[in-house]
This record gives sequence, C-alpha cells and structure tokens, in this order.
Amino acid sequence: MRLTETLEKIKAQHLVSFFMPGHKMGRKIRDYFPLSYENDITEIPGADYLHDPTGAILETEMLMSQLYGSLESKILVGGSTVGILSMILGSTTRGDAIIVNRNAHKSVYHAIEMGGLNPVYLIPDMDQTLDIPVNLSASRMEALIKSAPGVKVCLLTYPTYEGICYDVKAIIDVCHRHGIVVLVDEAHGAHLMLSEALPPSTLALGADIAVQSFHKTLPALTQTACLHFGKNHLLNNRQVEGVRWHLAALQTSSPSYLLMGSVDSMLSLLKDQGERLMQYLMTAIANFECRMDDLSYLAIKRYNGMDATKLILMPKDDAMQFGYDGNWLSETLREHFGIQVEYATDTFCLLMTSIANNREDFEKLIGSLTVIDGLIDKVVAQKVDGTQKMPKALNGQHPKKEVTAYMTQPEVVYNPSEAKLKETERCCVTEAAGKVSCSYIIPYPPGIPILVPGERITGDKIAAIEKYRKQLMSLPENGMEVIK
Repeated sequence: MRLTETLEKIKAQHLVSFFMPGHKMGRKIRDYFPLSYENDITEIPGADYLHDPTGAILETEMLMSQLYGSLESKILVGGSTVGILSMILGSTTRGDAIIVNRNAHKSVYHAIEMGGLNPVYLIPDMDQTLDIPVNLSASRMEALIKSAPGVKVCLLTYPTYEGICYDVKAIIDVCHRHGIVVLVDEAHGAHLMLSEALPPSTLALGADIAVQSFHKTLPALTQTACLHFGKNHLLNNRQVEGVRWHLAALQTSSPSYLLMGSVDSMLSLLKDQGERLMQYLMTAIANFECRMDDLSYLAIKRYNGMDATKLILMPKDDAMQFGYDGNWLSETLREHFGIQVEYATDTFCLLMTSIANNREDFEKLIGSLTVIDGLIDKVVAQKVDGTQKMPKALNGQHPKKEVTAYMTQPEVVYNPSEAKLKETERCCVTEAAGKVSCSYIIPYPPGIPILVPGERITGDKIAAIEKYRKQLMSLPENGMEVIK
C-alpha cells in the first residue's frame, strides 16, 4: 500500500490520539491556520527569510521569545534534532569533553560524533520496575566535574520522554559555579510554561540554551521546534555565532512556510487561550485519575514533580502474572477501542496528552479501560484452569525487573568519531563480548543508545540487545560492526 493510501486509511480510523503530535489529528491548529496548498511558498518578496529574518518571521520569533521568556528564540523546521546538533556543535571545539546524561537522545550522540567530542557520562538513577530513568543528581554532577577538569559544556535532558523531572536547577547551578555552559534538550517541555502546576521550564531556571519541540506537546505540525537563548546565558560571542552558523548550515535553505505558519498560529493560540486550555486539561487529567482509582488491575504511575500531562499507564502485578502486560494493553486499546498510545513496553504504556485533547477523549479512555479491567477481572476470578487461552504478550510470565544495561557507566575506548575511522568487521552479537562497537545500537522508542561507537561490548549490553531486539533501529541479521 502506498503512503498516501496508508495515510488516508489511518485518517479514516478516527483514532483517539494519546500520541504526538500535540494537535491531536488537526484540532486547534485549524482554528488559527486553515492549511492549504496555496500557503506553500518559498522566500518570495514579502515572505521574509528564515536564516536572516527582518520581517514577518522575525515578528513571530519575537512573540515566541516574549511568551517563553528567552533572550532570543529561533524557529526550527528540522525538529529538536537540528537544534540539539546546532547548540552542541556551535558551543564546542573538536576534541572538547562534554558532560552528557547517559539517557540522552540519539541526536546528542550524533552531535558528539560529528564534532569529535569526548563524552563524559552522568548516569541517571533508574526505576528498576519500569526500567526508565527517574533522577539526575547534583552531587553526582559535582563529583563528575571534579573528576573531569576542563569540561566547558554540559548537555541535560529535561523532562524525559516519560515526563520525569528532577532538580535541574541544582545541576544548572553546580555547572555555572564551575563556568560550564548548560545546554538542555527540553524537547518534551514546550508546554511547561502554560501552568504553574507543571514543572518549571529550564529557561526560568538558568539554562543557557534550551531546545523545545512544539509538535510533541502543542498544536503545531510535525518537525516544528525552537531554540531559545537564555536571558543570562554564559556563551561567549564565538559560541553564539557558532550556534547561529550551524542552524543555517544544517537546516534547509527552503524552509516550509506551512511549518512556520503552524508555529505562528500556535503562538497566537497560546497567547489567547493557552493558560485556560491547560487548566482545562489539568482538570480533565485529575478527574481521569480519580476514576482510575476505581479500577482493580490498571493504574497510573506518578513520580514527584513529573509532568502531569504524561500518563504512565500500567497493569498491576495481579494482571501481569496472567500475561496482561503493557504491550498487550496498547494493542487492545488500538484494535478494539480505537485509542492509540505513544509507546508501550513490557510493563507500561505511555500516553501523551495536550491542550488539544477534549473531554470526549478522556471519557473514551476511561470507558475502554473500565471494560478491559472487567475482562481481566473475569480471568483472575476464574484463576485460569490451564485450558483457558492466555494473552499472547507474556504467556503468563512476569517481565524481568532489571536495570537497562545502557544506563551503566560504559568503558569508552575511542570517542565516536575516532571509532568510525577504524577498520571493522561483522560479528555475531552473542560472540561480541570484549570487542569494541563501531555502530550505534538504539532501541526506538525511546531512541537512547545501548551502545555507542567506541564503547566496549560487555555481557550486560549483549543482554540488553537481546531484550530490545524487536525495537532496535540498526541491527542487521548478520550481526553488528565491531573494530578489528
């Protein structure tokens, strides 16, 4: 089936969207900008120029800066990825060391490779049940800085994909005391400034640069994002100009005016209704969570200070022991109730909400979960006599509760750019222990590498590769690339 046919087929399913993009199948965005092919133009007179704006685009960026409280904001049409690449490459010099939280997105690692940088990893604390990072420590950052003198730049991820937040201000303050520039991948935080009930944006906490994805959590088209310079940033002139140069070099010279138009319309929506719509969303989520308390086998997991617009939906242990895991729950919601989640694992489903979700979405969700909860209850009540068909996901087995291997401190033999220059060979995964990787091994979602080029392959990393094999983006059937 061709792409256009596939898109029309999915559109006809009228899915209830608890996945990105944040416009939820076109809601809200069309109220301010009814997209049409006639709006698809290039840099003709009067339309301004993205890479040196003096007119309409500049006005949009100035409104963005005003709403977000930045010194200056730049529209991105290549997603947060191009912003992350530009801020890292622009603020560093080849051979520099850079502190990076190990649970960083793959674009961060690509910037490290492209820039010939030496990563120094800040390892997060993990929730060993859900296998997700839940905290980064300021004291650990302090110790890391002392062990790696000369570091001038740090990259932090906040919030995480799952909406987990931590005391990022304490880490920013530690870095600034040592003269270290703080870059933040805030791709999942473009909506945070809409409510004081949400965690604060790092722009309000002293980040030097923050990159945000509009399309993830707000009503804007996919690929739209922004880069903000903090009001009191520590970057020198060379670094600022380096970031600007990379933005112009890495983004297309023919940016889509439909994408940029959707950003402008989204900003108008936020200015006119943003806080009211976010309050409505927060109330709807609170009501939904109260009704979830009535369910016996399904629950919402919350962490202190997390982004409330992210919902971590998980089967309880009583359901898990009968094979009802997160993947089964995701498939059941899609196939039988027309509800699409963001992603699923053995232990949970992640649902992404936005100000474009309405009351009917949450009613459909709680109604569907109530039915599913009742179905699980019938199986549990019958205590499964051995002849009853089990759900296909786990065949009655508990998922392993273990920390993901890529969240341990790796042995870095070469930096990624050095590793890519080495002579390589293909090796079976099961025989790769002790060798040095020359490729990225990345489960997607969430897009966080198990292995980065130049790292020693250990038994726990091989176990992680096998565990996430179905989610891996780049593992050929004939094995993996290693350095000879």
